[in-house]
Amino acid sequence: MEWDEKTRSMIIEKHRHINVDHQWWDFVYEDWAGRLEGMGYDVVGSRIVDERKYDQETGKFKYTGNKITVKEYNISFSGFYSQGDGASFTGSVDILKWLKNKNDPKYTRIVKLLENNRTTELDYGAVITRHGHYYHERSTSLNLTWYPGKVYDMPNLISLLEDLEKDIDEDIVAQSIAIYRDLENEYNYLTSDEQVRDTLEINEYEFDQNGKIM
Repeated sequence: MEWDEKTRSMIIEKHRHINVDHQWWDFVYEDWAGRLEGMGYDVVGSRIVDERKYDQETGKFKYTGNKITVKEYNISFSGFYSQGDGASFTGSVDILKWLKNKNDPKYTRIVKLLENNRTTELDYGAVITRHGHYYHERSTSLNLTWYPGKVYDMPNLISLLEDLEKDIDEDIVAQSIAIYRDLENEYNYLTSDEQVRDTLEINEYEFDQNGKIM
C-alpha cells in the first residue's frame, strides 16, 4: 500500500471487518468438530440446502434448482467482549469413548460393563441440549439417562454414575471455553492491521479519498 501513514490507517480502519463479513468461523468449527469427536462428542449434523454454483460469465453464484445435503456443526457462539458472550455445543456423547479418552481408573468398572456390551445390564442415553437463547459455556445441559437393570445391586454404582455425569458436564464447560478462546483468537487475527492490509493488497483494491473501495 503506497499511502502515507494517516491514509493507510484510515483505510485499514474503514475496512477492519473485511475478513469477517462471511462465515469466517467455519474452519474453527470444523477443527473443533474433529477434536470433540476424538473425545467422544458427536456435534456433526446435516441439513438440506439449495445448491449454488459459480457462474464464470457473470462472476456470481446461481441456484441450480437442486437440493444437496451439507454438514452442519452444532457449535454456536456470540462475541466478542460483551457480558454473556461465549461458545457451546450440542450433540450426543459416546460414554465409552469419553471414558477411554480420559483414562480415569475411577471408572474402570463402568468401562468394563460397557466394553463387554452388557447392554441388558447397563445402557444409557447421553444428549447435550441447549436451554435459553444464550450460547455461553453454561447454556447447555447434559441429559444423561442410565438404564442399569440389575446392576442396581452393585455396591456404589449409582454414586459412581452420578460422579461421571458431573465430570462429563464439567468437561463440556471446559471444552466450550476452549472453543470460544480459539474463535476469539481467530477473530482478532483476521481483523488485525496486518491481515486487513494483506487482503486489500492481494485484491488490488483502489480507494477514493474517503477510503471507500471504488
